[in-house]
Amino acid sequence: MRGSGRGRPILFFAHLDVVAAPRDQWNTDPFTLTERDGNFYGRGAFDVKNEDADMVVNLIRLKREGYRPAKDIIIALTAGEESGAVYNGVTWLLQTVNL
Repeated sequence: MRGSGRGRPILFFAHLDVVAAPRDQWNTDPFTLTERDGNFYGRGAFDVKNEDADMVVNLIRLKREGYRPAKDIIIALTAGEESGAVYNGVTWLLQTVNL
């Protein structure tokens, strides 16, 4: 979201990937969302996905409401938080994109 140019941009960063899930280390199938006793089990069921969605939804809402921030707001959602530079993580982002 473009701001009025008064200040350096602000970056909100999160990841979209999840770590490996060897089946033998789980009590349920990690690739099937399972609800048991009011809890959810599955690979990536609770990670940072809700924060990813929150950032995007709120930026859309602010834009629709006509809000104009003093500085640009950038949301970066990368594929590889755990893997760093190898799979488009934050290291790769900072080296590749001139923020």
